[in-house]
Amino acid sequence: MATIIKNKNELLRTREKIIGQKVGFVPTMGNLHKGHLSLVEKSLNESDVTTISIFVNPTQFGPNEDFESYPRTLEEDIEKICSVANPLNKKVYIFAPTDMSEVYPENFTTKFSIPDIENNLCGLKRPGHFQGVLSVIYHLFNLVHPHVAIFGQKDYQQFLLIKKFSEDMFPAIEIKSAPIVREDSGLAMSSRNNYLSNRERAQAILLRDTILNIQNKLLTEKSQIAGDDFIHESPGIDWDYLKILDAQTLTTYSPTESKKILIAGAMSVLKKVRIIDNILMENPHV
Repeated sequence: MATIIKNKNELLRTREKIIGQKVGFVPTMGNLHKGHLSLVEKSLNESDVTTISIFVNPTQFGPNEDFESYPRTLEEDIEKICSVANPLNKKVYIFAPTDMSEVYPENFTTKFSIPDIENNLCGLKRPGHFQGVLSVIYHLFNLVHPHVAIFGQKDYQQFLLIKKFSEDMFPAIEIKSAPIVREDSGLAMSSRNNYLSNRERAQAILLRDTILNIQNKLLTEKSQIAGDDFIHESPGIDWDYLKILDAQTLTTYSPTESKKILIAGAMSVLKKVRIIDNILMENPHV
């Protein structure tokens, strides 16, 4: 059974009543798909009570990004959450604040930053984005007080950033990731995929195919290789990055020392949808 909460005072009062139970948390911006629901399901299975936030966070959008047009589909999102939660007979709270003031205190100007993780991959082209992510996570964690929070692997840089942030600021909260959920074509699920036509989705699968090609190369060759060498120009595709990194540090991987490798890429399709994807793999040569 799901309870809808729209203001922070009600959320805090509700949290105070949850005693002796493990609380899971899944922060989202709504417009939920199967990827989000896999996070909800993981939390439901691993916690006694789960809170899901649905809040389009303005501080993580750049000046030319899609904050105003980002899909708001609260009623459909609630139905999807209930379809996962009801069969498990677990208590679910959906925090869907109606105003930014229900998350951010008035005149809050403090910024959080972890440059070693931020200044790479998506952070290079989206200045301020991860500061906005850490800001909303800080406030949501203080409202929800979870024991465990679940994030998707698709935003791996974000996951690593929040994991480090939590170790420093909220050491009692366990940060877990869940695998990428994909469409039948292999395209990583994303709310922004809804902006793509069927033809554009077929173009977008180039990112997944290229990452798989790199993975196969890493499995068979011990020598150092560069992600940029695998970028091939394609009509309608603008590459942002394609990198092979040490998964723990986001620095250049070592063929003989990095135990886990991240292959990550980002590109835009017809200049209207930016997609990201990655693979985490054990280094077979260590």
